[in-house]
Order: sequence, then C-alpha cells, then structure tokens
Amino acid sequence: MFIILSGVLSRHEVEQVLALAAQGAFQDGKKTAGGPIRHLKNNLQLDKSGSAAQEIDRIILGKLARNREFSNATLAKRILSPIISRYETGMAYGQHVDSDIVGSQNPVRADLSLTIFLADPGSYDGGELVLSTPFGEQMVKLPAGDAVIYTTSAPHRVATVERGVRIAAVSWIQSVIRDDAKRQIILDVQTAMERVMKENPDSEEARLMFKTRANLMRMWAEH
Repeated sequence: MFIILSGVLSRHEVEQVLALAAQGAFQDGKKTAGGPIRHLKNNLQLDKSGSAAQEIDRIILGKLARNREFSNATLAKRILSPIISRYETGMAYGQHVDSDIVGSQNPVRADLSLTIFLADPGSYDGGELVLSTPFGEQMVKLPAGDAVIYTTSAPHRVATVERGVRIAAVSWIQSVIRDDAKRQIILDVQTAMERVMKENPDSEEARLMFKTRANLMRMWAEH
C-alpha cells in the first residue's frame, strides 16, 4: 500500500506543532533504533516526556481520527504516538525496514508506516523519503501538512539533507486487517461503494457493495 493524503494538518496546525516542538528538547535518534540498524540512523527526535510532545499527540492523533481518507485506507486498530524527527544538514537515515513491533510502552504491530511532512519543501534540499518498490525507487517530498502511508515491510530510507532542516512526524499503525492485499481490496470496494452511493444511494448496486464490504470485514478483520 502506498497512499498520499493532502492536508492532514492545516497550515495553522503545522505551525502549532512546530512551535511546540521548538519548546521541547531533541535527542539522538539512535536511542530508538533497533540494534542492526542503529548505525544507519542519523537524526534527532523530540523527547516524548515533555508537555509539548503530549500536546502534539493531541493535535495529530485528533486530526487522524477525524480524517475519513486515513480511516478508510488504514482501518486502524491502534496508532502509535507520533515521533517528531529532525534532520539537519548532513543527516540521513540509510536503507532499512521498520521493526515489526514498535513502541516501548503499549507497543503496536506495525502494519503501516506514516510520515506527515512538517517543513515546507522549499526550505530544505534533499531529505526525500525514498521507498523501494518493484518498479524502482519512489521519492516522496510533500508540502507541509501532507502525509504518506506505506506498508511497513517496504525497504526505505531518508536521503541526506543537503540544505536546511527536514522536520516530520512519523508513526506506525496496527490495522484490523493484517494482510496488505486484503486491506487494499476492502479500500477498493469502499471507494467504489462511496462513488455509487453518491450518484444513486438507493440502487441495488449500492446495497450489494455495502454488503460485500461488510462481509469482507467479517471474514478478515481481527477483534
């Protein structure tokens, strides 16, 4: 799965998050990296123990909970408290795959990874999120407030920041549908159903698609 969501955070909310992050303390990102990939990680992360991080959680998690596109795409069961990452000039994160279980307290099974870009793309050079796909590398660098969701098992890296500072919020999602292919099928049915219901909500096709999605959820969803 690879999905880009526009405007997850408004400009005002981005500015709020950045102002809160500026009040907190950043620490070496290697502290939260697994042993085999620790040497690949060169960034800073906002200390989660401060009140600024708690307010950032409230803003971001609240917006995600109200975002219909996010809900449809992820079918989230649990979302990890976001980490604010900071890459200054010369910093990067080498090619890696995220851990299967993420979080020291109340850990989640990482089915999907989320990056919300917080810095304007023109304010820094480099710093792209680079995903490895069967069709080659996919480079992602989005406007502040936009987000990308991708399957956690996908190899990826953060390119070296050549100028400026890259700031982003990253998180991981445990879905009620563990299998990526099944989750995509449900999303496709959901998308088609919403289009049919918008045009003809009382049609037999709309009822059939609603029933099909519900039956797929009953068959595949985890409690």
